[in-house]
Amino acid sequence: MGKSSTVPFPASRCLKKSAEDNAQLHPKAAQMLQNDFYVDLSGAQTLAEAIQLQKDVSSVLQEAGFFLRKWASHNLELLATIQENLRETQNVLPLDKEDSVSTLGLLWNPVSDRFQVKCHITSTAKVHTTTKRSILSTVASVFGPLGLIIQFIISCKILLQKLWQEKLQQDEPVPTPLLNKWTRPQRQLPDVSHITTNRKVLCANVTDIQLHGFRESSERAYGACLYLRSIDLYGEITCELLYAISKVAPIKKTTLPRLELCGALLLAKLYKKANTAHFLIRERGTSLPSQDLTNMKFNRLSRWHQLQ
Repeated sequence: MGKSSTVPFPASRCLKKSAEDNAQLHPKAAQMLQNDFYVDLSGAQTLAEAIQLQKDVSSVLQEAGFFLRKWASHNLELLATIQENLRETQNVLPLDKEDSVSTLGLLWNPVSDRFQVKCHITSTAKVHTTTKRSILSTVASVFGPLGLIIQFIISCKILLQKLWQEKLQQDEPVPTPLLNKWTRPQRQLPDVSHITTNRKVLCANVTDIQLHGFRESSERAYGACLYLRSIDLYGEITCELLYAISKVAPIKKTTLPRLELCGALLLAKLYKKANTAHFLIRERGTSLPSQDLTNMKFNRLSRWHQLQ
């Protein structure tokens, strides 16, 4: 163990212990502490349930010496039941549509209840000489959790791979061909912070939940994504992006069928990660194309899908 322990472990262990001790008295609060606290996001279907959940969670943690603060919600009635000194926003008046709360590397607008990509970018256009270091600095300043801006990020990754292949020094000017390829993502930088997505991925009064996965591969990169499809009592369907991830293809020349299998493996890992979540998947199954896939030399997995 050593003389000191990792700080997050005692904190996480205390939360888990509090949840275990109150599992019978406050089951929903205990479930929230065990499943939702890592990302500090949770909710309820009705206002009454949300108010009760907030009170129960606060009560459980207060008994352990923790006082939850910086509560935020898109529902003003819920905020009104919380003391001002415990709220992220210090008033219960309608929030301005431009007001956003920083959450997990994203910006959350409580009014529209949407996430927005948080981006503090210094464009390399202001630099007289574009170097490997300046491009790396710009790309590193873009954080896209959950794969919301995966198309932009993978194009940057491909460019960075080519910079490494050129074996450039950090402050060496970028060759003109690569500089021209950097022009397009550089122009897209101001638009990245305008990308938004719904915070809630499930519809209200959900009766059926399906997890749909897709993958795609090319000679330069491959990726996978998961969509959550939910149906309510009235048959209305909601489909939202849950997570996406991408990787550049290896520098060593690889066949396209092999890259497609890499994409399939990436999707399988992504599905396994999502399947451990605590929402209920009601429909299971794997859908494969009808073609024979045994001869990989002649058959491509272009229509391979993982459905759950």
